[in-house]
Amino acid sequence: MERVAFESLLVAENFIFINRLVVQVGGKKKGGKSQDISEILSIWENDKTRVENAYHTLKITREQRAKNFFAFVAQIPAKWKIIIDFLAQTPHIKEEVQDAIDFIDDLFPIFKK
Repeated sequence: MERVAFESLLVAENFIFINRLVVQVGGKKKGGKSQDISEILSIWENDKTRVENAYHTLKITREQRAKNFFAFVAQIPAKWKIIIDFLAQTPHIKEEVQDAIDFIDDLFPIFKK
């Protein structure tokens, strides 16, 4: 990969990604995003393969975490329904519990489906 192309990839990433990458390739978190990109590129000049592999590994890890997060979030409505069904069968629900249920229902309208 050419330096300009790799630099463009780095610039397109958010600062948290860049912070993680600079540390992963053995650099020191010195300052802002542009300083970190400069450090990554200086390390890249000496070991392109290691830096590019670290970049791609971090990208894959981030994508996997996002998939795991969305899979977790997708389960929330079904789990919420279990709680609501159980509470619907409970004869006496404390007012605080009902207030909490109403609050969560108002906060997350998707649960009402």
